Amino acid sequence: MAEEKLAKTMEFETSIGNTAALGRLKLEVLPPTVVDQIKLWQLELDRIQAFKGYLYTEFANDMEFERLLNYGKELCVIVWEDRTKRRFFVTSEGNQQLIEYAKRAPRRAGTPA
Repeated sequence: MAEEKLAKTMEFETSIGNTAALGRLKLEVLPPTVVDQIKLWQLELDRIQAFKGYLYTEFANDMEFERLLNYGKELCVIVWEDRTKRRFFVTSEGNQQLIEYAKRAPRRAGTPA
């Protein structure tokens, strides 16, 4: 079917003298809309990146969330954050540093972070 369509298009372009278009014609097995959708899916896959790490979701209060998030940002170990739902994602490398900081934080509760 695709070969027939290409042959008819080439015959038409030749009949009207449009030789420039003949060089651009190609066999299209898939409809252009399907090709476009495949390209969009590929772009979406290229946009997504996977990281090994840890998702922090449970905090005693807003102050603890902010303190840990800010410390993680200082260390450049925060990959993603969602302030509205009080959660963030930390790289595997930064997780231990954040845990150690969180353990020290209660002793420093009276001092600003």
